[in-house]
Amino acid sequence: MTLAGGGGLVSAVPLPTGTRRLAIVERARPYPLAVAGPGDFIFRDEGEVDPEIVMRQPGFSLYCVDPSTRTALFVQTPDSVELARAPFYYQAQHANALAAVAVPFAVLPRLAQVAIVDPTRLILLYSVGRCGSTLVASALTSLGGVTALSEPDVFTQLVGLRGTMSDSQLSELVRLCVRIVCGTAAPGRTVALKFRSFVVEISDLIHLNFPSARRVFLYRHVVDWSRSSVQAFTGYDPSASQSLRPIQDRLGRMVPLMNAYRAAKGRLLTPVEMLACQWVSQVDRALSLRRPLHAVRYEDLVTDPDRAVGELFAFCGLPEPVGLEAVLANDSQAGTTLAQAAVRDRPVHLDEAELNRAVAELWGELLAARHFAGAAR
Repeated sequence: MTLAGGGGLVSAVPLPTGTRRLAIVERARPYPLAVAGPGDFIFRDEGEVDPEIVMRQPGFSLYCVDPSTRTALFVQTPDSVELARAPFYYQAQHANALAAVAVPFAVLPRLAQVAIVDPTRLILLYSVGRCGSTLVASALTSLGGVTALSEPDVFTQLVGLRGTMSDSQLSELVRLCVRIVCGTAAPGRTVALKFRSFVVEISDLIHLNFPSARRVFLYRHVVDWSRSSVQAFTGYDPSASQSLRPIQDRLGRMVPLMNAYRAAKGRLLTPVEMLACQWVSQVDRALSLRRPLHAVRYEDLVTDPDRAVGELFAFCGLPEPVGLEAVLANDSQAGTTLAQAAVRDRPVHLDEAELNRAVAELWGELLAARHFAGAAR
């Protein structure tokens, strides 16, 4: 977390103990799709405040955690900003934040206890990305009477924390964050959390804490998904233009299979091998999700959206959607760097033979590892 002091900007200054109200001096993000983090703002400390303000006062939402100071960062946005209708929750939080409050981890259980959450009315949307998940979140909000939050990024952050603390500690942080995010967004109502694709990597911890939640997984054929990903994300991270190492190091924390594959190869992976790792890892995680699980193919969303969305609504205990045509007519990511108009003309260069080879190799290694583990028991 960065604070502004009398002598200028001071980086990584530990906050005094207690819950602090923070004025936003400046916004600072490396690029629009970067995972939310405490360095996204420069703050001025305005003193101690009652932590329950973030639960009682409208407009507060959990933005991220700061493991270095063991605090959770809440931002306050204007009443006019509907985060549940934003294409990307974390981007709307960052762009519209008026102020922030930093709450010590030790206080979070108290806030989670205040949060009014019905776990039976929780919908968890996992996906591989680039497969219609933002559209589904929009349909749930517009037609299902659901408060659907599209990518609250604190959960993406938690994926990267796995391995830096025990699973029991991370599991408790997951439980607290889910309760607080849902409790501040729509107390007692049906809430859908549409995650970034990486969050399926901690789905086991989410399900451990919320076994009654409805689980949905959206996916797409690997070749079409890779083409769409290349088109959407090429050039999104400026560091990738110099070297694959920074982005591969970072993605390796989100996709453990990528680190393992890189170690096995003894070199940096190619961009195509990185795509293969991400798709295989996330599909494999989905296959291990506890049942019941409702799977939705992107291809079915395209060819028969009424049936695909209708079946998803029925699985989630929602009435049949009426007016889907209007939702489909709009670009659910309009106004963002991933809007259809922004990506449709970008060239795509993909070696399908390399992709299929890497996917087959990765699946083979996963199955072999499971077979070995099973035989050893």
